Amino acid sequence: MNLEQIGWTEFFERQLAPGGTPGRVASANHGRFLVWTAAGDVDASVSGLLRRNAALWPAVGDWVVLRDDAEVIVKVLERRTKLSRKQPEREIREQVLAANIDVLFIVSGLDRDYNERRIERFLVMARESGARPVVLLNKSDLADELGLDLADVVARTARLSLGVQVLPLSAISDHGLDALPALLAPGETAALIGSSGVGKSTILNRLLGDERQRTTAVRAGDSRGRHTTTTRELFVMPGGWLLMDLPGLRE
Repeated sequence: MNLEQIGWTEFFERQLAPGGTPGRVASANHGRFLVWTAAGDVDASVSGLLRRNAALWPAVGDWVVLRDDAEVIVKVLERRTKLSRKQPEREIREQVLAANIDVLFIVSGLDRDYNERRIERFLVMARESGARPVVLLNKSDLADELGLDLADVVARTARLSLGVQVLPLSAISDHGLDALPALLAPGETAALIGSSGVGKSTILNRLLGDERQRTTAVRAGDSRGRHTTTTRELFVMPGGWLLMDLPGLRE
């Protein structure tokens, strides 16, 4: 695997000391990490030092260093950007959701999920992360059925987003999806964020041209969805950019 094709730049090269193998965390599951390296995929654990220090814990999208003699992550390289939130618990701790993202796609459904205050909160997260936000208004095919003036909703969302690009689309019909790849260059990384049921996994599947992520229908009563995406994972897209589907956030 060519590291430049998955986001390796001089920013990370300058941090690399002699010894060790660089790689990018593609997925994480219960303390095990799938790391993409020049030699192929590695199923890695973390060193004792990282395990004892939550601030050094790897996140999906991180560039890390593996020991030469074992499949163990010994260092997390400095992040260019990081998407984080307060841990969903009483103690105030930071939870890094994703690292080294160039574009954050904020997904809102035009059904009962649409909520301007929620979009504003995601915009704050995006700006604090350092990534460039783009708002996606999914399920545009339902606008007439719901009695919505789509142009008015897009204009209103653009006003509250203060210049952020707002794109209406329909993942079910593929309408508007062709605009997304044009926003990223090969090797750049995007992530999808939003509530459960807004169609993030459907968007990813359609862009991939493959049913890689499981999807379920939303509840008829309130258009809420279940957490069908439970892990964070990077996917290499057909155009050479990368996309991460983040689990729906309740908080």
